[in-house]
Amino acid sequence: MKRTPHIAVVGGGQSARWFLFALTERLARGERALQGCRLTIIEAQTEVGTGLAWSRRNALEEHLASLPARMSRWSFGERQQVQFQRTLGLLRELGLSVELLTGQEALTLEQRGDHLEIGLASAPSVSADYVILATGYGQRAWRSRALPESLLDGRPGVHGSPWPAKRLQDAVLDGGEALSTNHPKHVLILGSYLNGIDAALSLAVKVGWFVADADGRLRYEAPEGFKVTLGSRTGQLPKVWGREASSPYQPRWFTAERLQETFQTRGSGRLLSIDTTLEMLGDELAEAAGRQRARRHGAPVRRRIRAWQRRLSRTDKAETLRRDIAAVLTTGKPFGGYEHMRVVEWQTCIDAAIQLWSENSPWFSAEDHLYFDRELRTTFFNTMLPMTLGNALQIEAMMRSGHLEVIALGRGYELHPVTDPVWRVSVTHGDALGRSQTRRFTDVVDATGQYSSIEAHPSPLIQFMLGNGLIQPGLRAFRSTEGLSVPPDKKRSVITRGEQAYLVTGGIYVNPKTGEVIPRGTYELESSGSSRTAMYAMGPNVCGQFTDAQSLGQTQRDSLRIVADLCRKLSQQQQ
Repeated sequence: MKRTPHIAVVGGGQSARWFLFALTERLARGERALQGCRLTIIEAQTEVGTGLAWSRRNALEEHLASLPARMSRWSFGERQQVQFQRTLGLLRELGLSVELLTGQEALTLEQRGDHLEIGLASAPSVSADYVILATGYGQRAWRSRALPESLLDGRPGVHGSPWPAKRLQDAVLDGGEALSTNHPKHVLILGSYLNGIDAALSLAVKVGWFVADADGRLRYEAPEGFKVTLGSRTGQLPKVWGREASSPYQPRWFTAERLQETFQTRGSGRLLSIDTTLEMLGDELAEAAGRQRARRHGAPVRRRIRAWQRRLSRTDKAETLRRDIAAVLTTGKPFGGYEHMRVVEWQTCIDAAIQLWSENSPWFSAEDHLYFDRELRTTFFNTMLPMTLGNALQIEAMMRSGHLEVIALGRGYELHPVTDPVWRVSVTHGDALGRSQTRRFTDVVDATGQYSSIEAHPSPLIQFMLGNGLIQPGLRAFRSTEGLSVPPDKKRSVITRGEQAYLVTGGIYVNPKTGEVIPRGTYELESSGSSRTAMYAMGPNVCGQFTDAQSLGQTQRDSLRIVADLCRKLSQQQQ
């Protein structure tokens, strides 16, 4: 008898939710290849559909989703849970046999003849024809990438993650003596992007409160001994979302067709120049903002970007934030509500631009990938994925009250343990004039984000698959091996195969056109033929290949390509 195709999804968060949406869409359009299939979703927790950022286990009621609208993370997560369950019901109505296994952690995956066997912690194994790795970041904190070994020994006052937020509140504000200048609580948060902002607000709402003045401006009140320092390499804060545009932006310069024209073929395969891509993106943003395009015979794009970044670093952080808030409001003031938001012209092209950038980013060379990570990543995300207005107003209120500051630590900052009844950690860094500064803190929180190397993923399944060669960390080919030199970095390594050198970038290595896992021993980016597998990876698991891998938009696009490839394979089997 013909075997019923069985698809197993490991993970029941945001990645799995988008995969279910893609399956539903295909079935609703009459996709015969999927009809009659079995589907099993395996989730280690009892909650499904939310993911790490929107779960009540991690976020607080006060946390806001980073959207161009007011919505709490709790509210967003609850909607996703409802959508997840409704989608399962719809899939059943469309003819799929669906099983949801919660509270079951996947531990192993092995090839058994013509199928894959998934070993579970406390239930019989699951046999599947196709497996989608949708494990996300995992529920346990990954090993810190910002804290030195001298601080990673359970030392009091050192916090490896801002999540769960309630745990951070209890660990930092542990119910000791009342805060005052004699008994301070001065917390250094490493990272000034969205994770850092959420961490600052987790602590702020525990010890103080936000109130609106008569004119509607937000004020923060808290004990004098409480202070938060957001410290990052650049000291930059994210921009602020304006109102969402009513219609999608129609690009003129930064388009898929124009990008395809710039691809170059080399020995390592097709490559896309990040400099050319930046020029085209700059043209599009200038067009959206009503400015003239940059002159091609002027300074190289990287030099122009460095000049812009230097200007950003010299500006007062609080004043910059106030200008960014005023720029998205119809009042022209650095305060106001969501009802005062306006559409910001250059932001109208952000959504389409970041999708196109991320989709093409797997074809950047190793040299370009290193440049982006070291020089451009912070500015890119602060501009392309801003923070919601509510968070911006709260951070500005804390800065105005003197309870929060933002500092640039530079690249060479150092953290050291301190033996003192009050102070536990010190940081040494260079100031704007190059002078060495040393400051002490009662606590330090690593909010730099999850470490992108899949080798540090907490999932036992991921570690098992790595050990058995079923998956490998992502690879990027160098344009040239002539004079190849990669600065010392514990998080980077280079491998060579024949005359080709590859940079090991982090997430699971996949074919960016299909989402198929590329197992150890295969190096071509667009592998095909005998290298094709029955395993796929998506979402944060493919960090290092897709620039925007952790976003919901990229996860949606991952699901579409995976389902399309599944349908092709199932159709071939049925012929």
